[in-house]
Amino acid sequence: MPILPATTDDIPQLLALANSAFRGETSKKGWTHEADLIAGEARTDAAMLRDMIRHPDGTMFKVTNETGRIEACVYLQVK
Repeated sequence: MPILPATTDDIPQLLALANSAFRGETSKKGWTHEADLIAGEARTDAAMLRDMIRHPDGTMFKVTNETGRIEACVYLQVK
């Protein structure tokens, strides 16, 4: 599974992935959820992801499967 820098074209998939991992009923299957701690369905939005991807001191990496679907992501920023 390749690890590549994400681009703004990846925002729809990244948005779905991040929000499903942290919020909503489906997130409760994983250990990272906030569903019982914070109200609302959205953890992030497209504008926030776009800002992260374009940040000069940050990089969003994506892990894709053989079909190109994003399976994981991580954001790193120099501070």
